[in-house]
Amino acid sequence: MGRCAPQESFAPTPTKTPSAPVIEREAVATEPPAQAEAEAGVMAAAPAAEETLVVAVPAATETPTLDPNESGGSVEVSLPSDAPVENGAVVPNDHYWMQRPIGPEYRNYLDRTYPYGSTSGGRLRVHSGVEFQNPEGTPVLAVADSTVFFAGSDEATVIGPDAGFYGNVIILQLDGVSYAGQPVYALYGHLSAVDVQPGETVEAGQAIGAVGGTGIANGGAHLHFEVRVGDPMDYAGSTRNPDLWIMPYPGYGTLAGRITGPDGVPLPDVAIHIAGEDMPRYGSTYAEGEVHPDDELGENFTYGDLPQGWYDVSVNSGRKIYRERVYIEAGRTSWLEIQFEE
Repeated sequence: MGRCAPQESFAPTPTKTPSAPVIEREAVATEPPAQAEAEAGVMAAAPAAEETLVVAVPAATETPTLDPNESGGSVEVSLPSDAPVENGAVVPNDHYWMQRPIGPEYRNYLDRTYPYGSTSGGRLRVHSGVEFQNPEGTPVLAVADSTVFFAGSDEATVIGPDAGFYGNVIILQLDGVSYAGQPVYALYGHLSAVDVQPGETVEAGQAIGAVGGTGIANGGAHLHFEVRVGDPMDYAGSTRNPDLWIMPYPGYGTLAGRITGPDGVPLPDVAIHIAGEDMPRYGSTYAEGEVHPDDELGENFTYGDLPQGWYDVSVNSGRKIYRERVYIEAGRTSWLEIQFEE
């Protein structure tokens, strides 16, 4: 992961194409501007569909604007019942409470080659956050109105798996919001500059520091960004997937779901092919390790910043290829669950 020059327009990042075995299909149960993905040359064809299960387009719903300051109170999300979300349905309780931590004049899209829960094809440790590839000195911004919880080096204060892992760090506690009764935090790692102090209040969009390569920043300067719920110092237990917290681009939505075995247990490292009208994309389910699903959804994969529209999603169990057709609604999270039969 090298340094990336700033650019004027945003685009979702290139995605890594997993190698998948070629098998004889026994059954089928149903795969942002494309500039960056096209730069990577990701142009594989989707598998031919033998049978497609079509899910009706969900009824349009108005996307609420969550601003705790409008009412002078706080936003509290309580977890709903355990009733399952149907395939293709829009998740009822999105929590897109954060804006992008990088401004639009730079690369403010997530690096899809190393997303949350990924090992980048087994090359790296399981990722507890996401990355925004930008050169050293690029301003980083507060994702919401917040109070600075921590600011400085993690050499003496362990915030990650080891002391000095993140280098210069800022942790913000979002003001006026809680999730399942727990506070919500945003962590910025590998910074070259820290321009705030603990206890300071900051506004959404305010510059608070700068991208750097401090700590263990494999590949050079970039912003490592995490969402933590509950204890902000609990690296092993508090991280959540930023795809479900950062507001999608206008006209874009998020796919989230779960791939499970016959026993209903989520499966790690399953390659996922997402075929849209513009181009194919590739992802995978979370690897085993120090990552955690959303408290409400229990997902084991996401793919954010998908243009609104229909997608064919396919996964290969090694014996069968399963396909589902799902509609992505702008500004919302659409759900997909596939259970392997054997």
